[in-house]
Formats: sequence, C-alpha cells, structure tokens
Amino acid sequence: MPRRGFRLLSDSPSFADLLITADKADLVVGRSIHADYRIANAQISGTHCTLRLTPSGRLKLTDTSSNGTFVNGREIARFKTVDVRRGSTITFLVASVDERDAEYGDEVPAFTVCDAPPQQAVAEASPGRETGRVLRKRP
Repeated sequence: MPRRGFRLLSDSPSFADLLITADKADLVVGRSIHADYRIANAQISGTHCTLRLTPSGRLKLTDTSSNGTFVNGREIARFKTVDVRRGSTITFLVASVDERDAEYGDEVPAFTVCDAPPQQAVAEASPGRETGRVLRKRP
C-alpha cells in the first residue's frame, strides 16, 4: 500500500513544516512569489527544487537551483532527481545544518523527512506568502 504522504519538519521556528500528500503531490520550493513554499533569501533560486510524491508513494526531489540543494550532505546535481527517504535531511545552499547555522542562521530552513500522519492537516499552495509559511486546512 502506498504511503499517504510525507511530512518535512522544519528545524526553524520561522518556517512552517511541509506536508506532501496525494492532494498536493508536486510542491515547488523557491524564492519566487509563485513558489508553493517561499524562502525569501537572495541566495535561494526562484524555483529552487521540486518535491514530488509518486503514485507508488515515493518522495522525489528535483534540484533546479543555481546554488545547491543537498540531501544528507550530498549535493544534488542541477536538474537531477533523487529519491528522498524517511529520516533524510534536506538543506539548501550548504551541505549541513551546522554550515547553514554559521552562514544563514534562521533565514534558510532545513527539513527532516517523516511519514505523514493519517489525519494531518494538508499544506496548500500560497503564492507570494513570505518566509515559507504555508496555509493549512483541517480535513
């Protein structure tokens, strides 16, 4: 049976968690006001990466950035897609949370990937919303 989705836990109080479900299977992270999850930092690309929940329940990340997206400290080549597993850490611009803390502090989030709880609120697209805050609805 495929997973219902994934929850990406933000390590920063300035940024909301992400929830990727069949209702919103493709989620664009970036600086653009059109991104589903906005990170308003000049080093983040307009469309930095896309997270996709496949019909079989796998989470895929495609990097589209100029400055790098990392999964567990490994840089994803631009325009490449990788599987992201439960327990993985996703960082932007630098390979580790420690490097991120030193260079960007709370301006750029890092995420830990978890399974989505069955009754979890659904994250919706929120174009133009600042600092990655995502609207949530209760089912």
